[in-house]
Amino acid sequence: MASHLTPAVYARLCDKTTPTGWTLDQCIQTGVDNPGHPFIKTVGMVAGDEETYEVFADLFDPVIQERHNGYDPRTMKHTTDLDASKSELAEASEDSVCLQLALEQSDERWNVLWWMH
Repeated sequence: MASHLTPAVYARLCDKTTPTGWTLDQCIQTGVDNPGHPFIKTVGMVAGDEETYEVFADLFDPVIQERHNGYDPRTMKHTTDLDASKSELAEASEDSVCLQLALEQSDERWNVLWWMH
């Protein structure tokens, strides 16, 4: 976020809100509170709802492109296939103890960032 949030971008987006009331300041607060380390880049922002990506596209698009190796949300399509039979999970060895799978999702039915309001 820090490498893309210029004063001009902030000025253009600071007065906008999503239909559910999310502001740019709420989106970037995590990066402001936790700036991280110069050698360890983090995203530094969150999307509060589905519309965040559209309302604040001037900031979110370049951050997404940088974080996801050039993926352009405006011109590329992310395919989703939740068919577990198509997954390529490595087989567990005898020494395996556990498997960790992390998924992140926010949609209009379940705002995962309700605690930030």
